Amino acid sequence: MWNEKDVVLAAQRRTIRDFIKYLTDLDCELVSKMLSKGHEYVKTAERTVVFTFGEVTFSRRVYRDKSGNYLYPIDETLGLIPYTRFSMELLFEIAKMATKMSYRKVASEIGDLRNIEITKDTVQKALKLVTNLYEEQKDYQFYRDDDLIQKTEVDTIYIEGDGVMVKTNDLIAPAEERTSRSDLAHFVVHRGVKKEYGKRLKLVDKHEFLAKSPKEARELVNDYIYNHYTITDKTTIITNSDMGMGYTPYVFNEMVAVYPRARHEHFWDTYHLNIRIRQIFKTLPYKLEERFFTAIKNHSKRDATLVLDTVESLIEDGNDLDNFIQFKNKFLLNFKYTKDASSRRMKHQGIGIMESQNSKIANRMKHQGMYWSAKGAVTMAKMIIDASTGALRELFFGEWREKYLPFKRAKKIKTRSYLLAKESTVSQITQVHSLKEIIRRF
Repeated sequence: MWNEKDVVLAAQRRTIRDFIKYLTDLDCELVSKMLSKGHEYVKTAERTVVFTFGEVTFSRRVYRDKSGNYLYPIDETLGLIPYTRFSMELLFEIAKMATKMSYRKVASEIGDLRNIEITKDTVQKALKLVTNLYEEQKDYQFYRDDDLIQKTEVDTIYIEGDGVMVKTNDLIAPAEERTSRSDLAHFVVHRGVKKEYGKRLKLVDKHEFLAKSPKEARELVNDYIYNHYTITDKTTIITNSDMGMGYTPYVFNEMVAVYPRARHEHFWDTYHLNIRIRQIFKTLPYKLEERFFTAIKNHSKRDATLVLDTVESLIEDGNDLDNFIQFKNKFLLNFKYTKDASSRRMKHQGIGIMESQNSKIANRMKHQGMYWSAKGAVTMAKMIIDASTGALRELFFGEWREKYLPFKRAKKIKTRSYLLAKESTVSQITQVHSLKEIIRRF
C-alpha cells in the first residue's frame, strides 16, 4: 500500500545528500579566501548537526589565524553555535513551539512533523540559548548609538501596567529567597487604536515590556519613550492600571514627571474595578450595587459615599467589615481616577487593553500547572510576547547580532586580559608567600 510518509522520508534523504554536496563545494571555494587572509590550514574535522530537515554529518576545513585562534568558516556561514548539535533555525522553531505547549509536547510534535528525535532537555537548552540572546540584546541596546534613532512627535501615548502571577520553584536560589509565586511586571505602550479589518481594532505602534519587578519594567518603558518619541506640551499621556501595589497612580505620576510639559490622565481600570465592586456587593441588596454604579457613572463622590456608608452599617462579620473598610478608604482616596474618558473629553478606545495582553502569558504559564524558575519565567514570558509580534525571529536572526559581534569580541578580550592579570597577581602573591616561608624556615 502506498505510504505518503515514505515519500517524505525519501525527499528528506535527498535533501540531506544535496546539502552535504553544497557544503563540500562551499568548503572548497573558501580555501583560497582563507589562505589569502593569511590563515593557516590545520585539519579537516567532522561535525554532526541536527537541522530542520534532519541530522547531517559533514566534514569541513579548520584554519588558524595569526593569533592562534581556530576558525571554522563553514560553521560561521551556517550560523552554528560552537559545541551545539542543533541549528539555529531548529532551535528557533523549538523555542516558538515552547511558547504554546509543554516541553514534552514540543519534543513529540517535532518528532511527528519533522521526523527528528529530540527530548525535553533539548527544549530546555533552546530556552537557555534564548536567555543568553536576551542578555546579549540588552547589552547591545546599551552600546548602540540611540542618537541615530528617528524620534516621532506624538499627540497621545497610552501606558498600562499589571502583574502576572506565576508559580515558581527556584531550587538554585538560596532558601531564604525562594518563593512559591513570582509576580512578573508587564507594561504595554501604544499610540491608540485603528481599524484592522471589519470591526477588529489594532493597537498602533504597540510595544510590550516585561521584567521581574515593576521598577525595572518602568525603567524599560521610560527608556523606550525617551529614545523613540518627542514629548511636547501638546502631548497627552494616558495611563491605566488596576491600582495594585507597584501600579498605583502615584507610581505613574512619578513615571510621567520626567515629561513636565505633557498632560497626564490616569484611569482606574474599569474591568478590575467592576469585578471588585461585584465581590463587595454580592451578598447585599442589588439596588445598592446599582446605585453605586450610577454614582460612579455620574462621577458623584457624595452619592458613592452615601452608598458605602449604608453598606458599612449592614455588614456584621468582623473580617468582612475590615475588608470593606479597606476597599472604601482606597476607593474614596482614588475616586477621581474613576472618571470616565468621555467626561474628560477623550475617547475610551485604547484604554483598558491590559487584560487581553496579559491573557497570552497567563494561558501558557498559569493554567497548565507548571512551575518555573524565576529566571526561566521571565524568559518564557518575553518569548510569548515576542512570538506574538514576530520579534522572536528578530531575536534569533536579526541584524543586531552581527552588529553586536565587535562589542562581544571586545568584551571577551577585556575579560581574558582581566583574568590573565588576576592570575599573574595571584601567582606573584603565591611566590611572595613562598619566599616568606623559606626565609622563616631558614
